[in-house]
Amino acid sequence: MKTFITLITLSFLLMACSNQVNELNVFTPNEPIETTPEIIDAFSHEPYVSMDLPAQSVFYNVDSLSVNDMIILAMKDELLAHQEYTSILEVYPGLNPFASIIQSEVKHIKALTPLFETYDIDEVQDDSLNHVVLPTDLSHAFYICVEAEVNNIAMYALFLEREDIPDDVRLIFENLMSASYNHLKAFYRAYVNAQ
Repeated sequence: MKTFITLITLSFLLMACSNQVNELNVFTPNEPIETTPEIIDAFSHEPYVSMDLPAQSVFYNVDSLSVNDMIILAMKDELLAHQEYTSILEVYPGLNPFASIIQSEVKHIKALTPLFETYDIDEVQDDSLNHVVLPTDLSHAFYICVEAEVNNIAMYALFLEREDIPDDVRLIFENLMSASYNHLKAFYRAYVNAQ
């Protein structure tokens, strides 16, 4: 597990060094972005303690999860991300990258929704509002989101290690993990700039 987390951290370091968000929140390659080992290290511990994320539970029992369990956890995690970013926007209206990323979270939820019918899974009760962490300041808002995206990526990476995932589920998990990398880069840059 520690090796996996180290690989995620190293992958993020490499991506952070070679990508940047421009004014439209689109990543452009080969433009430097400020990174520091101290900040990366702050996000490389498991489990993360400042948020009550559904993704945290997979760090300890991923092998015992059914495909349906993984779909449910993914949906709960995406619902929480959407609610967290919505709550932060209520405190900081129009703040980027929240204003654009929240639309992505809606798309993530819509991408997972058909799997519930395909795999005959009951609709998930959205209790995400009970798990939202309100930020103490702008820097804390970005920290919360970096932490959430790190957890989200780790969750999908662990799911994708499983060989028993059907192709349609695998494709959606891969796409959602890829989107989370983009969100992570945007939130990380905003966190660094807020320091």
